[in-house]
Amino acid sequence: MFKTKWKTEADRIILQPNLILNAFGILFLLIFIGLGIYTQNELLSNSRTLTFYFIIFGSVPVLFFLLARNQIIFDRIDQKLYVRLFGLFTIRSVPFDNIAAVNALYLYGTAFNFQVFKKTDRHGKGIRISSGYGKETDKNAIAFTEEVFPLIEDFLKDVFTTEPAPEAITTFEYYTLDQGVYTLKFRAAINAVLGVTLVIWSVYSFFSTNALSLNNPLLITFIPFIFGLLILIGANNKIIFDTNSRTILKTTMGGIKKKEYPFSAYLGFSIIRKTTNFIYSGTDAGIKIDTQDGNHKVLVLKAFNRTKKIERFILETETILHK
Repeated sequence: MFKTKWKTEADRIILQPNLILNAFGILFLLIFIGLGIYTQNELLSNSRTLTFYFIIFGSVPVLFFLLARNQIIFDRIDQKLYVRLFGLFTIRSVPFDNIAAVNALYLYGTAFNFQVFKKTDRHGKGIRISSGYGKETDKNAIAFTEEVFPLIEDFLKDVFTTEPAPEAITTFEYYTLDQGVYTLKFRAAINAVLGVTLVIWSVYSFFSTNALSLNNPLLITFIPFIFGLLILIGANNKIIFDTNSRTILKTTMGGIKKKEYPFSAYLGFSIIRKTTNFIYSGTDAGIKIDTQDGNHKVLVLKAFNRTKKIERFILETETILHK
């Protein structure tokens, strides 16, 4: 009732990815009924109040039930993907030849959903075509992968087979090269200046005023000092791809802590869109590392605010890993 539903036809795949909204509809319907019973005397004594109650509060569960009927349709004849509001009104269409990929998008840890990404912004906001799943072993997710994915790939096979080969990378924007060692560029100078500024400010504030007599001594002196030290330490973090030894080296805490992974442990890229209070706050680009126990970990390489630059970063990184 709350997971992805699909219907397949000869030339159409119809998906309902928002059925979880039925749960919200039921919740608000129970609140609507319960609140109505609790205030029935007041509602029945005034027709205007009763009408207002039905229009305002009664429309909320109805809206959720209608939104749960939203559809994603792959139409082989029209060669388009359609997004239909309430399953009735087409509010968006994407030509098949503008679809770059249909992938799982991981949100928090193991939580993910399936989305369609456009060629014009391959790693930007996708079009969600499934409900959310907490883990890869979810039965509905497995069924979606086994039953729906092959059909979608068949609909899009002409598009994917004609996609041009990626550009050859000869110069690197995100890495510095020194004798076969590629070092990921960080904003070390900016972080160092910010860290030093915070440390100097906190020390100056401590000695120029009677810090202990202030209402908030921690806010004025100690907290900026700690943040400044952390930023200075982070400014020396490095991620290195050594093509000579074919290893990936990550150093943190100014080089005190080190982690090393072989190129052979690379399983592919991980693109994670971050949100804060449901507002997009950036995208982390990382690589999946095989942990040799049947699982993998993600080594985050770089955070992006503009997703259109991610494809270039991926091409550069994969070029290095395949040297």
